[in-house]
Amino acid sequence: MITALGLLVGISWEGSFTLAVAEIVVNYPQNRLLLKNLLAVGLVLVVLPAWRLYILPRSDPKIMRYYEGRMPPLVALWRPWDPVKDYKKSKTERWMDKPMAGV
Repeated sequence: MITALGLLVGISWEGSFTLAVAEIVVNYPQNRLLLKNLLAVGLVLVVLPAWRLYILPRSDPKIMRYYEGRMPPLVALWRPWDPVKDYKKSKTERWMDKPMAGV
């Protein structure tokens, strides 16, 4: 039931984006194809990282355990999730884990 509802919401968002792009493009008849493609690329650049960093980890318990309940680092955008490979923290990530003095 929840999966069906999620699919329904996804399809409605897809319809909303399609209609919005069509309404924007209709105002620029000489550059319709270029504008439509630029808007599509822009949507992918905004939506895909948000999905990969925020939605996907919360929907998969294996990924949640892999990242120990924290948000994935930005390298998760281009690196495939590999539970076998040990994730080693960089110096910056280790420094960020230390508690701040006097706080």
